[in-house]
Amino acid sequence: MILFTGPSHAQLEQFADLVILTDSSGVGFKDSFVPLFCLINYMIHEIAEREKDNSLKVSSKIEDILNEGYFYRF
Repeated sequence: MILFTGPSHAQLEQFADLVILTDSSGVGFKDSFVPLFCLINYMIHEIAEREKDNSLKVSSKIEDILNEGYFYRF
């Protein structure tokens, strides 16, 4: 398990295989969530590329569920 956390959640480190310390306390350029979201998106993309067949099956299932209307539409 990969854990993205700040220093205040150090007690959770024992449950993780990899700990990535982050500090996202505001909306400013230096302390925003944007770098963290970019890293998470990259990791998801990389895993999906490595597991193409399974990723396509899972994506198809998610699409079917969403098409059935089990979410809020604007």
